[in-house]
Amino acid sequence: MKNILFEWSPSIDVTGDSLRTEKTILPCQDAEGNAYLLKGEVQDRQEVERICAFTNQLNLVIPTPFYEKMDSSHYTVERNHVVYTLERKLIGEEIEEVSDTHLTEIATALGTMHRFSLKNQLQLNRGTTWSLFGGNASEELGDYDENEVSFWECRDAFSEHPLFREVEAAYHHIRQDLQNIWSELPLAATQGDFCYYNMVFENDKLTGLFDFNLAGDEVLINECLAVAVYHSWHAPYQGILSPEERFTLFCDAYQRIRPWTEKESSVVPQLKALIRAFRYDRIEAGIKANQPDVFLKETLQLLREADTH
Repeated sequence: MKNILFEWSPSIDVTGDSLRTEKTILPCQDAEGNAYLLKGEVQDRQEVERICAFTNQLNLVIPTPFYEKMDSSHYTVERNHVVYTLERKLIGEEIEEVSDTHLTEIATALGTMHRFSLKNQLQLNRGTTWSLFGGNASEELGDYDENEVSFWECRDAFSEHPLFREVEAAYHHIRQDLQNIWSELPLAATQGDFCYYNMVFENDKLTGLFDFNLAGDEVLINECLAVAVYHSWHAPYQGILSPEERFTLFCDAYQRIRPWTEKESSVVPQLKALIRAFRYDRIEAGIKANQPDVFLKETLQLLREADTH
């Protein structure tokens, strides 16, 4: 890797060992001591090129990695089917719990990214893991619909229970209503996994957003609510607010940057209910607990909240 790196950019020197995760990561620095990360992963090179360009555009409004070009026109180099990028290292520390300040920072940054992408009509021509109505023709971004897969897992586990038919009817009713309006809701390019574990902070301020490998185009209100639900009910939290209060805090902070349109506001109760009821980790925990009466009653209550607003 060191020789290849010098071949691509003679001013960069490798100073650390390879860190093995799902990708290869090599810490680097230039002659002035500026820190970089060389990352290698088996990916579609053209998609990575688009993501690098998108990330560098976002760097104008939120703290994202800045990708250096490997030559005069490319952000990537491909060797043995592995695509490599070189990004400036972000400053800050990862956190293990979110506070109310973190929630506000995350929501503000998400609103800023969405507003910027929408205003500049940025799109990457593929979906994200948040996407609904992908069809599940495959597990590729744009096909994969995790919400529907979670429903199928619930059905497989509890289809014989008397309450399941009510859950199923409520689920399909909400999905159909949302699908009827889905194409009319604002969509733009996003980072795709906008969660605290892909961020670094200094003094509770967001100083870096990383890991753009899942970036794609998303219905913005869908990602907004999905990120809000995750950080309000599922992420480790330090503070005194209830999950509903955290959800409100998040959505209010987001809308100070990018207010929802009238159509977006109209789908919030249904979309929130659908996301909450069929988050994959909630379904996994419910199946593992093996208390179908309790779990299905709670699921039905969550879905019925779509009709109480």
